[in-house]
Amino acid sequence: MQDRLNERLSERLDTLRREYEAGQAMLAELEAKQLDLRQTLLRIAGAIQVLEELLSGTEASGTDRQEGLPHAAGAPAIGRARVRFSARPGTQPTGARHDPHRRPA
Repeated sequence: MQDRLNERLSERLDTLRREYEAGQAMLAELEAKQLDLRQTLLRIAGAIQVLEELLSGTEASGTDRQEGLPHAAGAPAIGRARVRFSARPGTQPTGARHDPHRRPA
């Protein structure tokens, strides 16, 4: 009776360890995807900012501005303000400004 109980407990322990390892791997994959998505949104926000600044320059010269450029999800209004994203929730945000001479990572 005791041997059977120990065998079942050992099997359950093995199952839980495998599930834990699979969960850890899935979490690492999701965190990598989250970082990639944040970087993509940051590049999009930079591109939006550049286009808005270009359009506002043509507006000053008398040309009509196109409306309806989307803002990056989670980003503040872009205009001439700095866009800020955190690398991870709970960390300090880093300043980001579009650099047209910077090559994508």
